[in-house]
Amino acid sequence: MYSYIESLKLDLAIEVPRTYLELIYDVGIQLATGLDFAHNAGLMHGQFDLSKVMIHKNGENEEAFEFKITDF
Repeated sequence: MYSYIESLKLDLAIEVPRTYLELIYDVGIQLATGLDFAHNAGLMHGQFDLSKVMIHKNGENEEAFEFKITDF
């Protein structure tokens, strides 16, 4: 039986500073949310890759970034 376990390989966790892990987690959540929203609206992204992601600072919080998926 297979099950999903939310985890991080220990070698990566040791090498990557905590602030980067939080940023990586934030990027993943924002991109997954954006793709889910688009798919629920009937839009499909042909070739999704990192070059199709725009990054900008959140106007409300200067330390936060927003990630937008382009080219639908």
